[in-house]
Amino acid sequence: ATIGYGDKCPSTYIGKMITSCLCICGVAFWTLPSGIIGSGFALKVEQKKREKQ
Repeated sequence: ATIGYGDKCPSTYIGKMITSCLCICGVAFWTLPSGIIGSGFALKVEQKKREKQ
């Protein structure tokens, strides 16, 4: 498992496990706030549509 350009990569089993966990946590760290913001935006758009009617 490599991150970035691949010039640094873990060679031990424990290093690979830690890297894999960090990859998964990193994805969750960015996708969770994105989902919350997207959901809030969708609610605001729906609210504006209802106000127009």
